[in-house]
Amino acid sequence: MYLLKFMAKTESKKAIEIFESLGLKNWKFHEELGIDRTGQAIPIGVIDENGIKGVFRYLKNSHTQDIPRFYRELQVLTSKKFRHKNIVNLLAWTHDQENQWYISERGTSFEKFWLSEKEKQSDNPVALFNKAIEVLKKISSGLEAFHETGIVHRDIKPANVIMCEIDGVMEPVLIDFGVIYLPEEKRLTDVDEHLGNKHLSPDHQMQRMENPPPWLDVFMLSQLLIWMLQTIKRLWQRPLDWRFVQYHPNLPENHILFLRAITATCSEQTLSPATASELLTLINNILPTTFSIPEDANAEDRKNKVVAEGTARRNLRLAEDAALIDKGFAMFQIVLNPLMDELNKLLDNLSESFQIRRNISEIGAGDFKDKFDSLKRGRNNFQSPIVVLVIREESGFHINLNIYSNYPLESRTGPGLSETRNIFSLILERPALYGVPGHELPRRYYELFLESSGEIQLKDENSILIRVTSIGDFLALLKDLIIDPKAWRYISER
Repeated sequence: MYLLKFMAKTESKKAIEIFESLGLKNWKFHEELGIDRTGQAIPIGVIDENGIKGVFRYLKNSHTQDIPRFYRELQVLTSKKFRHKNIVNLLAWTHDQENQWYISERGTSFEKFWLSEKEKQSDNPVALFNKAIEVLKKISSGLEAFHETGIVHRDIKPANVIMCEIDGVMEPVLIDFGVIYLPEEKRLTDVDEHLGNKHLSPDHQMQRMENPPPWLDVFMLSQLLIWMLQTIKRLWQRPLDWRFVQYHPNLPENHILFLRAITATCSEQTLSPATASELLTLINNILPTTFSIPEDANAEDRKNKVVAEGTARRNLRLAEDAALIDKGFAMFQIVLNPLMDELNKLLDNLSESFQIRRNISEIGAGDFKDKFDSLKRGRNNFQSPIVVLVIREESGFHINLNIYSNYPLESRTGPGLSETRNIFSLILERPALYGVPGHELPRRYYELFLESSGEIQLKDENSILIRVTSIGDFLALLKDLIIDPKAWRYISER
């Protein structure tokens, strides 16, 4: 504690000296603000000749990336295009390349403000809910213009929001654009450098990423909503899974449905609003004009409530299904990856004796990814080839290995996927071959399933269960299809 106070005093003293050396006529030092341990700049409180309070920030370091980051932040915040009452306003700033400073509007801690609100509304969770939605909508509104041009804040968290009095109303204001991503300019964050913040960023976004999408901000906004309304008093170390968040015990069920629908949808990129503008649209679509409909309510109000709740339930179900699809495919890959390794070894050996051409698709890329994402959006099943074996080009003899998804149609309108069912399977097929009298080959078809226990199950074209205990058993079937004497007699007659 003593060390922090000493550092704060030293940093502030340096900032005051720099501020006074600039000779800004309309501004004077007002008070120390303490050390800013997370940002790039040293802050002190200043005041102008009209009594307007501001925060003077001077770049702490002159590292290679810090200076261009500073001017990038300055460029964005001084642009009229991005002016908004819920985005920090700059009151004065540098006009040279020698001194990196600006003065922003002064606010109070949003964290302290909100904890005070939670205390005041401890017996009125609905009032706190309404205020949290208002905060979410206002910050989202401020980010709309940024997201329209692909600019991403990347560091939305309670500490980067302040409360400012604007036209007599206390408004939440987003600050600290020091690590923004601008799509048209040279990136200043290494692709292997963590993005965002560890508390509210999705874990996979904290790793390597070429082009951070605005969805990153949308996800963090949903985590901010969770932070405002969940019952944990401290800021967590990793983003919270929307399924396990505890809300006020007296918050009505339909309010919790809305919260889970919003936070669940925003947590899954394939389902989530892509921008702040789309987030506002989603909120308006699933937030009824009123949660409680009086007996004398008109038909329009009743319809609005029913439609909003229906949309919320559908979004929530899709998000739940998307999580199960991810989990199911991760489990399926535990079998698929070693199978592909063994398959390549088998084909290397067989290629010495047979003319085999293999076309192997990359799992998780290109067409497969598009189909997979479409599945998670609840649109349609897919069958995606991962291996096509062509044996003797001129014969037409080939064997296909496909990944298949079996998303039950009733899940699109019903209760959703079952946790005990893996919807992915692997299909091994040799199409029927005709054209050589007396040597026709019937279709051979096998489908490999995974039980929730991890046990492998195999069925043939007649849905007869074949006992399979290992990947080796499955590969043996594939080998039998390739070296089938009937198939080679067919080929020799072609």
